[in-house]
Amino acid sequence: MKDLILADVTRIFRKPTYRIVLLICLGLSLVWAIRARLNVWNGYTFVTGQAGVLKIAGVILGISIYLSVYADEFSSNSMQCLIGHGISRFRLLLAKFVDCVIVTVATFLIYFFFTMMLGLGLGAGINAAELKYISGLMMVWMFRSLGYATFSMIVLYWTKNVALATIADAILLFAAGTLLSFLNNIPVIKFLHMNTYIFEGMLTVANSSIQLGQASGWLWILFAIAKICVFSIVVSFLLFRKKELDF
Repeated sequence: MKDLILADVTRIFRKPTYRIVLLICLGLSLVWAIRARLNVWNGYTFVTGQAGVLKIAGVILGISIYLSVYADEFSSNSMQCLIGHGISRFRLLLAKFVDCVIVTVATFLIYFFFTMMLGLGLGAGINAAELKYISGLMMVWMFRSLGYATFSMIVLYWTKNVALATIADAILLFAAGTLLSFLNNIPVIKFLHMNTYIFEGMLTVANSSIQLGQASGWLWILFAIAKICVFSIVVSFLLFRKKELDF
């Protein structure tokens, strides 16, 4: 399985579409920073502006990662070939999840270090609190991308429809926060704080705790990502093993 993961990750990083999308997102960060540099310029302006850019770049990167990891397997029928050569469905599904983890972490680390080097190069003067703020947001987007990509596996392995699964991933990335705010207006959910046990709410609570210097925030964010990933992998496998694949 190690060779399969290595080959797949290498293929993804070499994909022209993946590289183009990553460059576009880095370009958005660069363009905003240069424009803002001509006006009031300090660490606060830089990190708040980059936080706004991240809301767009995070969605774009998340969808790109999802398509790069999962789409080709179904569109090229390579999944059928791998199963035909004796690789179990569970090992294949788990390998794709590991691919997603590696690509997601690498992508957001590239974006984060580019952003930080951009601020340093342009003399933004970021202090410790501002660095902690932008780092927390970047981490939340990284885990959001991974969590929703894994959750969207359920749709993919159930329907074998890449377009439908991609739409589900895009909706979650783009509108999960809005959907959570609607749920939070329901009296039972609001007063029992049930929103803090939903993935999106758990990430928000964890980031707030981390910003306040509470170590429990790290445990909470790890619990959030573990919960959604384990649930999604188990359900995806149970649905996928019942599907007939045409060869």
